[in-house]
Amino acid sequence: MSATEQTIEGHEQRRVLVIGAGGAGLAAALEASRAGASVTILEAAKQVGGATVRAGGVIYTVEMHMQNEAGVTDTVDELYAYYMTISHYRLEPQKMGVEFPPKGLYIAGLETRPRGHKASGDTAGLGPAGGAAIVAALLRAECSVLLRAKNGATSGIETEDGEEIKADAVVLAADGFGASSDMLARFYSNASVHGDWHWYIGPSENRGDGLEMGLAAGGMVVNENAGVLMETPNCSSVVDAFTPPWLVFVNNCGHRFVNEMASYCVLGNVIGAQPNGRCWAIFDEYALTVATEDPVFTDPSPTAKIVKADTLKGLATAITIAPDGLVATFESWNEDVKKGYDSTFEKPPTMLLPVSKTPFYAVELGPAIIGMTFAGLRIDDKARVLNSAGRPIAGLYAAGELAGGLIGWIYSGGGVSIGMQLHSVVSRAMVLPV
Repeated sequence: MSATEQTIEGHEQRRVLVIGAGGAGLAAALEASRAGASVTILEAAKQVGGATVRAGGVIYTVEMHMQNEAGVTDTVDELYAYYMTISHYRLEPQKMGVEFPPKGLYIAGLETRPRGHKASGDTAGLGPAGGAAIVAALLRAECSVLLRAKNGATSGIETEDGEEIKADAVVLAADGFGASSDMLARFYSNASVHGDWHWYIGPSENRGDGLEMGLAAGGMVVNENAGVLMETPNCSSVVDAFTPPWLVFVNNCGHRFVNEMASYCVLGNVIGAQPNGRCWAIFDEYALTVATEDPVFTDPSPTAKIVKADTLKGLATAITIAPDGLVATFESWNEDVKKGYDSTFEKPPTMLLPVSKTPFYAVELGPAIIGMTFAGLRIDDKARVLNSAGRPIAGLYAAGELAGGLIGWIYSGGGVSIGMQLHSVVSRAMVLPV
């Protein structure tokens, strides 16, 4: 069926302009095209995909046959309750009414894992011309300002080159702002406090341009100072969300404060809540020689980033934390190791290593890897951007990481594909008259 034949009956073909060719923008653009709209995508980068191409590709859904075959009972209500709970019930339920599972997702039998589903293959075939048969894509196109009609409705965009592109509807899907120090200082202070130590895993083009345009058009920001922060040592720039499970974390008091095997979804926040927003990973010579082959730990001339001492008290003094607290922590820890039971946080016995063989080592950890930013434009259940009075701004929509209020303070886990799940809502709203 042609795009014209799929146009919603009784309405003229509408022009839709999508800012950002990430997962959310591409999904919205394709659905709008299927519904009969004339669609153009503007993307600042030289290729499509945005931050989505760097994701693991997991889709979170429930009540699938793989779960039934494995004897796993999992329901929509249970997933909804989990999502709302981990978000502290700060989300508006009407925006969470996305169908599970999304229709058509498993037509080709691509599922491989229960609840966290992942399709076979990858996105390597999605080149610069991806979707060109039905959607016009302009790459390396920097946008400057949204155009407004006399009635206040959004009527298009002006590019950095001064070109005006008219549209009946504009969807802002330009991802987050993790690559902008200025935007982080304004909207994600928990990340910016780490200064030069923090770094962003997403594209360098994610500077918050779409958010700035939405604010200039009268939109408002929700869910400030929230996102995904993952722990990292101050001697490495490798994205590793899973630290060795045998490590022991202590704060400035020398005390353990968390099960070190906790998910990265929450561990970064827990570390950030400690004094100075950081902690120390402690291990001994035995762990160094048996449990790791990382050359950063075997450097014969360790830098100040990896602190070494002959005693625990000496180590505590070197890293300026409470010596008595650190000594007491490992007296208790080593007793637990002998018994095969973590009496504090119940870490599995197989992950308990003694910390008793000199010398001792400490590596500072901080939640300084920025995975996502959650602050975004407030939208309604039709993905329309709202102004400060809570009213829709005609012709303006938001999706993906730029849409605020879809995630709480904590990342719920692999597969937060809200931007793509909203595509049908966004596209239908855009192709209908305002």
